[in-house]
Amino acid sequence: MLSSYLSLLILLPTLSFAFSFNFESTPRQCQTLSISITGSGQPPYSVLILPFGPSPLANNTEVRKIFQSNFTGDSTSHSFLLSYPESSQFVAVVSDSTGFGSGGTSGAVAVLSSNDSSCYNVNQGVQPDFFYSLVPNSLTQCAATRIWWDPTAGVQGTPSFQGVIPGGQSFIVPQGSLTTVAEQGLGFNWSPSVRAGTTMVFVASDDRGPGTGGSSTYIVNFGDNGCLNDQSPSSTAGNPAGGSYPTSTSGAGIGNSDTHHTDVGAIVGGVIGGLVGLVSILLIVLFFIRRIASTNPRTAVLSISSTTKKEMESLTATFHSTTAQNLSSFRTPQSHPHMEEIQKLGPPQACVPVSTAVPDILERPLTFYVQTRRTAQLLVVPQRTCANLLRLQASDL
Repeated sequence: MLSSYLSLLILLPTLSFAFSFNFESTPRQCQTLSISITGSGQPPYSVLILPFGPSPLANNTEVRKIFQSNFTGDSTSHSFLLSYPESSQFVAVVSDSTGFGSGGTSGAVAVLSSNDSSCYNVNQGVQPDFFYSLVPNSLTQCAATRIWWDPTAGVQGTPSFQGVIPGGQSFIVPQGSLTTVAEQGLGFNWSPSVRAGTTMVFVASDDRGPGTGGSSTYIVNFGDNGCLNDQSPSSTAGNPAGGSYPTSTSGAGIGNSDTHHTDVGAIVGGVIGGLVGLVSILLIVLFFIRRIASTNPRTAVLSISSTTKKEMESLTATFHSTTAQNLSSFRTPQSHPHMEEIQKLGPPQACVPVSTAVPDILERPLTFYVQTRRTAQLLVVPQRTCANLLRLQASDL
């Protein structure tokens, strides 16, 4: 039985890599950024840095270039200049000789501030060396998309394309048969076997290197799932590659270090504690409201719900008829000690207990004051009559 479970676990797909990488320094504007390799890869290694998200500069000026930095020889550590402005973001993809993205992909990394801004020119934006297009200009799960370019407009060699999923898998887009389409250019069709909802950076490259054609970010739309399998790229659940690094300008981010660790337990505990405190406050407020209602006639006002005008007229007629026949049951309580308090209630109409101090209040018939706009007087009525009033339309009283 145990061997069956082990066999099943072996067959399950994993998103682990033979090696990964860590940021060894905090990414800062115009400062050196260091990374190191963990695990067993096959050198030489390289890291691809991609801009992610909008530019933080005025007028959305884009000064961030896509670039690849290569490790020296068989080295497992590397440093390079991060020429990105503060408050911007980037994604790092590490590869070895076995293929693109073999060392994993970071999430969106935030660039923190520094005193140096000499590595970029805010008045000079960057542009790709050539342009490409997608038809339609979107990516849909398992749906055909045409990728094309003008072979006479700045391209060197045949372009290649990569898919980069922040915090997930990165891959080379498989290139199909090249065809020429009128009003477009040279290109091929690709059906993304990428799960819907995945954020993917589409990167264009040529013989000059990765990213020479720029990049575009898409969220994969829902579509047919016939092309999906257990190995279909998607965002990875859990911690992305890169170790500890900031994901916001405050310095908070991903990782296990004390500097950037996000304490989920503390957050959950704080939320639960806040909810408990809120419930306690609400219970205390409810307690005092009910206590006041039991001692102050003015707090015992009951709302009146809707019914027909005909029922109101019938009940009003009953009031007048009964009052004439039995003044002991229906009378105007001009001398009652709470008369002034009840009169202060005024419109809208009120149905107020004469006394709420009787211990067995729920077992005895009570007497109520009832004020109506139509009669403009206070009547003393039994509890049953007051209950009937609750079914009357407020605007008809």
